[in-house]
Amino acid sequence: MLKIINFVKTKTPKMVPIETSREKKDYERLFHIAKQVLLGTEAGLFFPRTSFMCKDCEYEDLCRKWDGNGKA
Repeated sequence: MLKIINFVKTKTPKMVPIETSREKKDYERLFHIAKQVLLGTEAGLFFPRTSFMCKDCEYEDLCRKWDGNGKA
């Protein structure tokens, strides 16, 4: 289970807890997705997906140079 406490800054501040849980089938699905991503990576497949997180990524330059032909 994961519990996140959201601190809401209003006239009267409050804490809003948000809880989530996962079942075995959720972890199995995650495993299969990760396996397919790994197979794609090993096969040389690459699809850039730029976002605000790029500034912290070691592959940002390669991603921005990607020309759509599988080459950076």
